Amino acid sequence: MRIVMRLLSICFLLIGFGVVIFNYATYMNNEIALEAAKTVALNAAEDVPSKAYKSEALAVADAQVQLSKNIKTAPPKENYPIANNDVSEQLIDKIDNYVGWITIGNTPIDYPIVRGNDNDFYLNHDFNGNPYIGGAIFMDRRNIGNNLDAHTIIYGHYMKDGSMFTALNKYLDPQFLAKNSTITINYLYETVEYRVVEAYYVSADTYELPLEISDPNERRLTLSTCNYILDNGRMIVHAVPVD
Repeated sequence: MRIVMRLLSICFLLIGFGVVIFNYATYMNNEIALEAAKTVALNAAEDVPSKAYKSEALAVADAQVQLSKNIKTAPPKENYPIANNDVSEQLIDKIDNYVGWITIGNTPIDYPIVRGNDNDFYLNHDFNGNPYIGGAIFMDRRNIGNNLDAHTIIYGHYMKDGSMFTALNKYLDPQFLAKNSTITINYLYETVEYRVVEAYYVSADTYELPLEISDPNERRLTLSTCNYILDNGRMIVHAVPVD
């Protein structure tokens, strides 16, 4: 009996060790992929699109906005107007469902943004679509993207190592907020800077993040991650474009 118990203990130890090795390997693969994407973004030359191009792109995308009100899934990637911008073109070739890049100074938040046909897939897949416990930084499936939504919503996990959207919880500190209120998003054909105007935590049991906002002329960015002050808590950060 003791021999059987010892054998079982050894088996459980080996299985546990294997799980740890697998998770570490997955984490390292994700880090390598992220660094490769950053290298593309840094090395590619950024060309500013012409006003004529941008007007044409806006007209096409506005039609997509109207169409999206009648459908439940996101429009396919190939239907999006893409800027004459080497960074966007190279990243969209390398990353399926790529819609932009988000950066917040003095935090680890420096990631590509993707968007799927639902809000579940990227909870446990990285931006390359590979299974990954840390998921990806992803835009709400209801958004059109390209800075054409009145309300853009972006999600990311809270991770113990401080990666992904963990640092959003720092905005609960008024001093951090005062010194780091700028959020930068590189969309497919323009870069937009936002200023954080509100940060708070809520219970996901009683709170639902709406896409619609009351003022149709307002532009708003909302970032969301987990918060463990409450059971099933969420950290919410609202920002508006810098004039």
